[in-house]
Order: sequence, then C-alpha cells, then structure tokens
Amino acid sequence: MTMTGDPATCSVCGQLEVDPRNVQQCFNCGNDFHLNPRNDVPGIDCGDAWIGESLGLEYYCQVCIDRLQAESMQGAPDATTARHAEMMQAIAPSYPGAPSAPTLATPTPARRGEPPPKRERTRVRRRYRRIDS
Repeated sequence: MTMTGDPATCSVCGQLEVDPRNVQQCFNCGNDFHLNPRNDVPGIDCGDAWIGESLGLEYYCQVCIDRLQAESMQGAPDATTARHAEMMQAIAPSYPGAPSAPTLATPTPARRGEPPPKRERTRVRRRYRRIDS
C-alpha cells in the first residue's frame, strides 16, 4: 500500500480498504491484507501479527499462515500431534527422524611450560558497560 492513502485491495478477501491503518504487508509474500490494529473497533482481520525473533512485530496474511502451518505439520493428522512429534525429536535424539546429537571434541593434552588453552566463551558479552550512578 502506498503512503498517500490510495485504496488497497486485500490479497486474501479481495475487498478494497481505504484506510491505510487497516492494511499491512505480509512479511512472507509481500501482499497487502486487512489487519485491524485495535480490539475495541470492529474491523476485518485477514491475517495476524506476532512478536518475531528480533522482538519486532511481524505481519503474515492468512494464506501464508495456513501454508506455514501445513509445512510445519509435515503430514501429521493435526497440529497437536505435529507439535508432540517436534518436542519428542528435541528431547529424545533416538526418536525416528531426530537429528543426530553433536559430538564433543576431545581436548588436546597440555604441554609442559605452556599456559592452558583459553576456554571458549559460552555467554555473549555486553556491548556496553552498565553505569551505576
């Protein structure tokens, strides 16, 4: 949708929307769709929004939501069964279809007179120091 307020056509329901505040662009396919930003005002919702990995809002049309859900189910009869299989793969590596467990590298023995090797950091350091006043 253009910022000039031109009417946009919803890619899901095909209706024309004049108010640019009620139209969003899908992060997956890039098409415009109805999304009412308020709960206290009636409106059309042809998609959904949620907080993504980068802690920002991500908007998806219903067509892409349905396709992504079908892909994640991977032939399971319902969403609950698909989620259960996904959790089993995460906690039980011997479960059929689960990825193989990572192997641990054997440490090299320390030589005499040399300092021990530096350990790899498992935690990410802060970019900025905290300043307490």
